[in-house]
Amino acid sequence: MVGLRNLLNWFEKKPLFGKGIVITRPEAQAGEMIDLLRQQGARVICFPTIKVVPPKSWQALDKTLEHLETYRWIIFTSANGVHFFL
Repeated sequence: MVGLRNLLNWFEKKPLFGKGIVITRPEAQAGEMIDLLRQQGARVICFPTIKVVPPKSWQALDKTLEHLETYRWIIFTSANGVHFFL
């Protein structure tokens, strides 16, 4: 069997073999990235650090949107922010 090691250890030759990577996005949003990392040999741990939920009240946002034309810039810090804005 030792003579076949080079043939049988194909997984150990993947670029991310032996690396552990923690994904902090919500699992539902990280699926494709997790799959790609695993295909490259990584050991992936999904550990969401945020939870995306709607606000208790939309009142503050609605009030802001009424005066949207007074702003020169709108800066989004995440894809989730863009999604909920739209």
